[in-house]
Amino acid sequence: MSFRSRRTSVRLAVGLIAAVVPLVGAGAAQAAIAGAPQPSFSVRPTYINSALTGASTARFCFDKQVIVNNPTGFGLSGYDTDIVLTSTDATASGNCVNATFSTSSQNGDLGSYTVGEVAEGAVRGLSGEGNRADDTPLSGAGNNNGTTGHETAPDLVKTQYVGSGGANQMAFTFDQQLNSNSVNVAANAFHVVFSTGPNCPPGLTV
Repeated sequence: MSFRSRRTSVRLAVGLIAAVVPLVGAGAAQAAIAGAPQPSFSVRPTYINSALTGASTARFCFDKQVIVNNPTGFGLSGYDTDIVLTSTDATASGNCVNATFSTSSQNGDLGSYTVGEVAEGAVRGLSGEGNRADDTPLSGAGNNNGTTGHETAPDLVKTQYVGSGGANQMAFTFDQQLNSNSVNVAANAFHVVFSTGPNCPPGLTV
């Protein structure tokens, strides 16, 4: 199983800017959480949404018709955590996959999970190309902690390239404003992750 590497977002201030090098020519990061744009492929199936469908089942949908390549390649987790509940079985139906999860007391109620994840190559399209690992908010979850407007702490809602004049900069925007004088963050707290290489630690300005 190869779920996407979880990336922790430090929640600090509105309009935090991170300078990153290099940015020109780099691919887009694989993410559909916090307002980030989803990838778009002409051949590969793209994971677009997930939803709970029962006490032990969830549906994972793509932009193309798919075939299950790895029945244990579907996961449920929470925002900003490395814990993933892995599917025990999965069957394809058109553009979607119906996945089954264990409902043991150790795993808890599926409604307490907030994120749906698919591992790299969990499905393949009719052309034979596999999907990229990604995650989306889990529709139907009873617990909305970690999603915009449902948590007292600030949540990351958007990242955007704002560099100009040769400066490579990304803006990290949150759903709440904090006093910038209280910001205390390490220089490696924010990262940009490229699909073609490792993440790039920034230098920060507020």
